[in-house]
Amino acid sequence: MASMLGLAQGTIRGGVPSTRISVYKVCWSTGCFDENILVAFDDAILDGVDILSVSLGFDSADNSNHFKDAISIGAFHAMRDGVLTVVAGGNLGPHPVSLHNLAPWTIVVGASTIDRKFITKVKLGDNTTYEGVSLNTFDLAETLYPIIFGGDASKTIVDVFRRKSRFCLHNTLDERLVKGTIVLCEGKEGVEEALRVGAIGILMYGLTLPEKASSYPLPACFLQTKDVTSIFKYISSTRG
Repeated sequence: MASMLGLAQGTIRGGVPSTRISVYKVCWSTGCFDENILVAFDDAILDGVDILSVSLGFDSADNSNHFKDAISIGAFHAMRDGVLTVVAGGNLGPHPVSLHNLAPWTIVVGASTIDRKFITKVKLGDNTTYEGVSLNTFDLAETLYPIIFGGDASKTIVDVFRRKSRFCLHNTLDERLVKGTIVLCEGKEGVEEALRVGAIGILMYGLTLPEKASSYPLPACFLQTKDVTSIFKYISSTRG
């Protein structure tokens, strides 16, 4: 059984259940370097693997130059030793010339969609419910917490136009106002600041929902601006 933080639990199945998996690290915090990629190909060939899955793609003009692209070179040597290389087509597009890894001796796999969405529901005190996106593993047990807009909780009067606190940027929120509340922030950069000031949770918003759901270290949800307009009205009507 497998899951993503306890969500979408299911059974992983493959064509050859008894197959062993070898893993070779080629990427670091500073990037994925050609020499590491080529060494990984060499190690895999020496280890006698049958299939190489290389889920890497780079925005580089060298992708079409098989004599300079590390993945193309490594896959060619693997092919000569009878090892099939499966590579990523990339996540760009759909538009012309968006494909990565063009070497004809590889199998290129394109990105696809999934048949599920990771939805988090936000329920206000007036029982209005909104749907947003996040990998939310927290359970607030339907406990009601006050909501405060980051722009109304600025740490300094210098931010009179809410230019920074509305985004909940680093060191912009007043802990005395935000601690124990759910803070509403424009954009998606406010999680660290929400944690710093002791917020119970964070609501983020933008014009469109993100293409993929993300997990956060506190209860969180990303909403669309059209829904947040109503939430602002709710905050104003319940402000004591």
